Amino acid sequence: MGFWASMVDTSLFVYYSKTITLYLLIYVDGILLVENSKNAINYYIMELSRHFSLKDLRPTNFFLDIEFIRHPHGILLSQQQYITDILQRAHMESAKPISSPMEVNTKLSQYSGHPLDDPTKYRNIVGVVQYVAITRLDISFAVSKASQFLQSPTDEHWMVVKRILRYLKHIVMHGLNLS
Repeated sequence: MGFWASMVDTSLFVYYSKTITLYLLIYVDGILLVENSKNAINYYIMELSRHFSLKDLRPTNFFLDIEFIRHPHGILLSQQQYITDILQRAHMESAKPISSPMEVNTKLSQYSGHPLDDPTKYRNIVGVVQYVAITRLDISFAVSKASQFLQSPTDEHWMVVKRILRYLKHIVMHGLNLS
């Protein structure tokens, strides 16, 4: 159909012409088609429906736990509900919010602190918080640091993750603005 595969993401396909740009993102059984031309998207949805069973759910409000909030200047990508769910999963929904994801002078090592009895919760929370970094780039460094200790996390590493969660509570309403 004229799409070419992205070199960056194997699930992303792009179509360019003089006046039309389309992005086709496929994830398991979900397809997101983004365009700059309403007529073109209708044509490609019709073409795709000839080969696949499709449901047209326009306008898109959610895709992969990311909420699309339209406003006059573009779209805000938000993970507010996803973050709220993480806070509940970690039993931190009533935690005190904090204004930074990590203390400036935090030094972590595999030997700092006492090993966690069950590292499963640590690994789980770090994994889901990594996904939040898609729309909250400001947590990327702190999450990267916490991710270095997935093999054998300690109570000090867990404190870093809890601080990230407290920061997420502080900025839960924020998102990534695309104009």
